[in-house]
Amino acid sequence: MAYLDLVVDGRIDLPPKLTRIFRVDRWRDAFLAIASHGECSAARVAFDQR
Repeated sequence: MAYLDLVVDGRIDLPPKLTRIFRVDRWRDAFLAIASHGECSAARVAFDQR
């Protein structure tokens, strides 16, 4: 089973595993956060498509 299937089924609680959540229109900020994760501890980001 794929990781996202486990999340959809509720078998993995995703929010505690994320360090930052960005709106899709802030994709540049998300990539910059990943690139500088040593400075701001944002190693795991997600996009909120709502």
